[in-house]
Amino acid sequence: MEEGQVDVIERTIPKDKWEVVKFGNVFQTTSGGTPSRRNKEFYVDGTIPWIKSGELGDGPISQAEEHITEEAVKKSSAKVFPPGTLLLALYGATIGKVSRLKIYAATNQAICGIFESPKVDSDFCFWYLKYQRPKLMSQGIGGAQPNISQSIVRQLEFPLPPLPEQRAIVAKLERLFAELDRSVAELEAAREKLGVYRQSVLKEAFAGRLTEGWRETNSIVSGNDYLSEIERARQNYFTTQLAIWRSKKDGSKKPKSIKSKPVSKSEREILDIPNVWTAVYPQDVASPEDYSIGIGPFGSNLKVEDYTESGVPLIFVRNITRADYSLRQKFVTEEKYQDLIPHSVKPLDILVTKMGDPPGDTDIYPADAPMAILTSDCLKFRVWEEFADRKFFRYAIESVYIKQQLGLITQGVAQKKISAGRFKTLVFPLPTLAEQNQIVQEIETRFSVADKLEQEIAESLERARGLRQGVLKRAFAGELI
Repeated sequence: MEEGQVDVIERTIPKDKWEVVKFGNVFQTTSGGTPSRRNKEFYVDGTIPWIKSGELGDGPISQAEEHITEEAVKKSSAKVFPPGTLLLALYGATIGKVSRLKIYAATNQAICGIFESPKVDSDFCFWYLKYQRPKLMSQGIGGAQPNISQSIVRQLEFPLPPLPEQRAIVAKLERLFAELDRSVAELEAAREKLGVYRQSVLKEAFAGRLTEGWRETNSIVSGNDYLSEIERARQNYFTTQLAIWRSKKDGSKKPKSIKSKPVSKSEREILDIPNVWTAVYPQDVASPEDYSIGIGPFGSNLKVEDYTESGVPLIFVRNITRADYSLRQKFVTEEKYQDLIPHSVKPLDILVTKMGDPPGDTDIYPADAPMAILTSDCLKFRVWEEFADRKFFRYAIESVYIKQQLGLITQGVAQKKISAGRFKTLVFPLPTLAEQNQIVQEIETRFSVADKLEQEIAESLERARGLRQGVLKRAFAGELI
């Protein structure tokens, strides 16, 4: 307890009715144990539920993931606790989580068992421990997996009103928290509806319905003519690169011409696009330079031993999903980077995660970011910006039309992963660049409203979390009733 905390409690509680006592003076506590894992017979055909700290979830416990035998209890420090015992986590990220047993069960040593006391309503103690969780977490010692001891729990200052008042406080807490739970559920439901709304916007956008009015007032070429224009530009690029290669005569790799493959009628039907648009494969709108579509290197080409603390940054799945390229950042040397050029990433490349159900989380690598290298479960898509708006194609990957295709091409695959080859079979809608730009504008206008609402919901949920702690603080200062 921090210095002066007892005085604060004593000044705020009703002095004629409440006491402040040490938790260990009111409750008997003990911890569990883990029977030797070497003896498999302790766990095979066991009938006694054996609970680990990770199973505590701030609610009742009526079952366990594992069971142990009576012999295991006899030959270890595990103990069988009766129903009604409160279980308090002492270890790691679960510190301070509390649950109530509904069954006879044993626990591991990372759990403190708190037996019922005739002086205290069990629910009153349950709510008090929930209130104390931030303090217990702050007292955890150790590195990656901090822990607290039973002595810390036993030294807690426990406000002790008469039993009838304890029960009245519990009843009031349960009413208030039920109301809070309803409010939080409504906020969570609203947040889910925003996700549905975003998908609806994308579906309308890539069906061409958000720009119907725009097409009526703007002169546009057909998608087929636009694709022909891209093919001519690609051929011109190849001709230029071939001439440069021939003039160098330095033994470098000969440029390779890439011709568009028409999308079949059945594949086009995957999409729901206006007649004036066309459908294309990623390669049709990819940058004509080498390695515009690619994945991270195989494990043998980039190993953990290659990671350094500075140099050329690596991009992991976590960086893409969280749009944070400084998160747990790792690097490779410039020399290693040169070996991995086919897997390099430039600013403004579209990045896609290769795994998931379905895969396809996306982000655009920031414009001010340095060159980087993909890791194994990531994919890059570098569009030809003269003809393709990268945001248009990034949003397309997030739409139901591409998500459905990603689901189909990973069917039957043990791990839901996409390869560069499978990615190249995806069918994308293709309007002109001008209409792509307009579609992005229409999407982002609508998304900005949704983003604002989502921020308001997040703030409300944060306030609800703070309100819970505030209600508990008032309850155990004698101010709730």
